[in-house]
Amino acid sequence: MNPKVIAIKNLRSSLSSIADEVEFRGKSFQVFRRSKPSFKIVPIEAEVSEWETVVDFTTENGKGISIEKALDVLK
Repeated sequence: MNPKVIAIKNLRSSLSSIADEVEFRGKSFQVFRRSKPSFKIVPIEAEVSEWETVVDFTTENGKGISIEKALDVLK
């Protein structure tokens, strides 16, 4: 879904309703400042789903490993 384009002035005046749209409806917004794109507002799930697990330290014993052991592996 393409993000809805809004001006930063509209964001300031309607922040609460925009936050509701993002949180409860999953909508995204691209915010423009001085007619140029400045940043995006997206639901957390959209960002989290793009994360990649690089190392899973919980596989050792289900509770994780000590920092010393992790650093030893990196040496």
